[in-house]
Amino acid sequence: MLRALPIARWARRFVTGTAELCGRLDEAVEAGGARIERGPVWVHVEFAGGETPRVLRARVSGRVVDVARSRVGAELEATESGWAVDGFDVESAETGACLAAFLDRLHDVELQARAWPDGELMVSFASGMTIAVPSGRAVVVSGATAGPPAELRLSAPLRLAVEGEGVQMTLGRTRWLSRAARVRILEAQLHPDGSVALSAGSHRVIDHAVRAGLKTASITLSQLVRRSPRFARVRAFLKPA
Repeated sequence: MLRALPIARWARRFVTGTAELCGRLDEAVEAGGARIERGPVWVHVEFAGGETPRVLRARVSGRVVDVARSRVGAELEATESGWAVDGFDVESAETGACLAAFLDRLHDVELQARAWPDGELMVSFASGMTIAVPSGRAVVVSGATAGPPAELRLSAPLRLAVEGEGVQMTLGRTRWLSRAARVRILEAQLHPDGSVALSAGSHRVIDHAVRAGLKTASITLSQLVRRSPRFARVRAFLKPA
C-alpha cells in the first residue's frame, strides 16, 4: 500500500532527502539473499531527487539473516556492490526491489521524512491556492498508521511543516496574508477523517482577518483532499466515513 503513493513524482521536486520508517513484520520476508524475521523493523533511506530519483543508501534494522551462510545479524545495509548483513556481503540485488519487498509487508508504519528543494518550491492547486516553500528549507513530514500492509490507515494527524519561518500562501483572489506580512503557515495537519488544519505564527497577535483566512484555507484544502483526483492515493490512508 505504501508503494501506491506517487513517491517518485514527489521526489522529483527535491534535490535530496531522508526517510525513517518503523513498523512490524508478522512473518519473515526474504529478498536479495537476506531474510528479515518477524518482529519490529526500522528502515532508513537516503535518496536523490531530480528527474530520475534514486536511493543513495538504505539500511534495514531488525533480526536479519544471511540466507546463504545462515548468519544472523542486526542490520541489512545497501552498499555499492549490493547488500550486506552486518558488513558481510550477501547476494547482490537491486536496492529498490529489496526495499519494496520489505515495505510491502510492514504493519503499523510510522514515518518521518525530510527533503530539500532546489530553489523555491511552488505548489499550485486548481482552486487557486498557491504555496511557496523558501529555498534551502527542509520540508518535514511525520505520521503514524495502524493496520495490516494492505489496509494502513492514519492513526494520528499527518504533520507537514517547513523548517524555519514556515511558508507563504495565497488563496485565489483573497490575498489575506498581505495584511500581515510576518505571518507564515508553520504546519499543516491532515487528520484521519480527511480534514486539514493549518497553524500560523506571528510576532504580533494574529488578527481576525488572518484567522478567517486560515479557516478558509483549511476548508479549501480539506475539500481538495477529499475530492480531488490529485489526492486519490492519499485518501486510501484515511479512515472510512
